[in-house]
Amino acid sequence: MPKCLIATFGWTEQFVLSSILKHGIEVGDWIILLVPDRRDEKSEVIIRDFESFLNRYGEGIELKVERVPLDSFDHAVAKVSEVLREVLSKNPEKVVINLSGGMRVLILATYIAVLLACPRDVMIELETEDRERSYHIPNLSIRGLVKLNEIDRVILKELRGCEADTSRLLQKLKIPRSTLHKHLRELESKGLVNLERRGRLLYASITALGKFLSIAAE
Repeated sequence: MPKCLIATFGWTEQFVLSSILKHGIEVGDWIILLVPDRRDEKSEVIIRDFESFLNRYGEGIELKVERVPLDSFDHAVAKVSEVLREVLSKNPEKVVINLSGGMRVLILATYIAVLLACPRDVMIELETEDRERSYHIPNLSIRGLVKLNEIDRVILKELRGCEADTSRLLQKLKIPRSTLHKHLRELESKGLVNLERRGRLLYASITALGKFLSIAAE
């Protein structure tokens, strides 16, 4: 069965090469490089050099470059989560996430996406800048800790754009008011939404955790 190496990528290919040497690479395996969507000339040269290296020495290895938007942290997490879901849908034998290269915001967004979207058996590793030491980072997967049913997912997705009062949510969901209030209170207790009463109306807004879980649940 193939394995997949996913790496945050910056101005050096050395961290990816270290992972290749450590875990081995075989025909049918694939490598995904996560890079910012804003192109940098130096990084582009390194990517082309790495592609040339694989063409010479990695026959049968698929390389894919995924460009991650960094205009907002939410968008970065959403894009990496999308990449991870696609990888997991192919049921690879092993998935290794290397967080040693690239911009800090990309590294952090990737780690958050892994916690949200990946099972615990996905390996996360991090090397020091001098490559003298490598660490296995715990995959504290929270995907299974917070259960979202279909109503919860719709509520959170609706709130990702802006806050909403219960009347708007009722129009969207077409469920009894008592059912909506029950779900909102449960989401509030999990730290996924904030509720605020203004006069006779109850408003709901999504929290950062709620937004990330909503993205991961898509």
